[in-house]
Amino acid sequence: MKLINQKKRLYKGESEFDLNPIKIVKGKDLNYLIKKAQKTKRKRYRFCLHEDTKHLTQEMIICLNGFTYIRPHRHLKKRSESYHMIKGSMDVYLFKNNGKILDVIRLDANRNKKNSIFFYKLSKSIFHTIYPRSKKTIYHEVLTGPFNEKNLIFANFAPENGCSKKEAMNFFKSIKK
Repeated sequence: MKLINQKKRLYKGESEFDLNPIKIVKGKDLNYLIKKAQKTKRKRYRFCLHEDTKHLTQEMIICLNGFTYIRPHRHLKKRSESYHMIKGSMDVYLFKNNGKILDVIRLDANRNKKNSIFFYKLSKSIFHTIYPRSKKTIYHEVLTGPFNEKNLIFANFAPENGCSKKEAMNFFKSIKK
C-alpha cells in the first residue's frame, strides 16, 4: 500500500493496520494482499484502513484465497455492514434465526455483466455469512464500529469457526438442498 507519509503500519495476525492519515491502494497492493493471504492458515488477509478496533468505522480491503469459512453471525445493536467487490465473486447468505435461508446474493466484481451486483449493504441484525466463489476474492468491507466480538451472536445452526474444511463444506452443501 503506497502511503503519502511514512509507512506506519501495525501487523496483527491476518491483518495489517495502516496508521497514516491518508491511504491509497494500488493494483500492485492487491497482488501483495493475495500473496499474504496465500501464506496464512485460513487463506485470508486484510488491510485495515481504520487505526484500531475502537474506531467508529471499521474499513478493510479483504482477500480470500479460495474457500475460507466464516461462521454465520449477526451483529447486536444497530450496525451496518457493506461489501464492495474489487476482484472475483462471492455469495452472501442471509438466514432466519432457525437456519433457513432468507436469500443468497451473488456479488461479482465483473461490472460488464448487465445484472451483476457488485455492492451490498446490510443494516439489520440477521444471520449472514459469505461463500467465496473465486480462487481470489477481494472486497472492500465497511462495518459500523467499534469492533468487539462480544457484539456478535454466532449461529448455533452452523459449525464453529476453526472447524475442518470438510465440515464447513458439508454445512454449505446441506443448506443448498
